[in-house]
Amino acid sequence: MENFVEVHGYKNFVYCYDQGSITLVLLSGSGVPFPSLEYKTLAKALAKTYQVIGIEKLGYGRSDLTENNRDIDVVVHEYRSVLQKLGINSPIVLVAHSMGFLEALRWGQQYPFEIAGILGVDPATPDCYREFDVEGATKKLKEMSADVVCRKTTASALVEQFLKEQKISEKEKNEIEDLAFRNLANQNWIS
Repeated sequence: MENFVEVHGYKNFVYCYDQGSITLVLLSGSGVPFPSLEYKTLAKALAKTYQVIGIEKLGYGRSDLTENNRDIDVVVHEYRSVLQKLGINSPIVLVAHSMGFLEALRWGQQYPFEIAGILGVDPATPDCYREFDVEGATKKLKEMSADVVCRKTTASALVEQFLKEQKISEKEKNEIEDLAFRNLANQNWIS
């Protein structure tokens, strides 16, 4: 199932593969523009045993853009609200890639009774960011955001990669290319 779930006036794109009694929730990394496409193979493989739910956070994939605060507590609240609207009961297992692992850790700190486990997939840990140049990375993202040619070229290359890996119609290709251009280095990523 693929669907939109509205939280606080914004639509999050959600993809679900429903086979098991244990629920896995996929949390994407920050540089994953289309989680529903990039994690599709993983989600389908896991769905042979588990119920798998992926939530594209605002500013990613088919989800809406927002100008609201994007700190980690807001993102965790949005994830929890989407699951509540879907009627998903805890405890759940978070399967978190890269920076999504930091979101999973925060979720576990704030709501430990909701989490049965956290599985990191190439996880970013707090130690990864102790000496990370946040200002430099933010500056580069802002430069990329302002560089229309770079964003268009990168979006096209990303879509071409999806075409090689998955069956995508011409209509979906055009939609994805437009969204990739919109999403790459957007303000949601930057914040």
